[in-house]
Amino acid sequence: MNERELQALLTALLENLIEAREELVDEDEEGALADIARDMAEKAEDLERVESFSDAELLTSNAGLVIRLRDGSEFQVTIVQSR
Repeated sequence: MNERELQALLTALLENLIEAREELVDEDEEGALADIARDMAEKAEDLERVESFSDAELLTSNAGLVIRLRDGSEFQVTIVQSR
């Protein structure tokens, strides 16, 4: 997995969460949430572990995540509030 693929994965996972929230409001399709959860699990199959920068004991004051994949690769995502 490279940076662009991780970006696409995180985008898809967050979009699925938004869709799940909307399904909870509608409550019309009972199986929809299970389908969304299954889709999220399939897309995230390469993820091994996620930690905050703090939990990973990185020497930074930034907020962010360390994402480790099953193949041993690791990504750091810094979170910056823009507004």
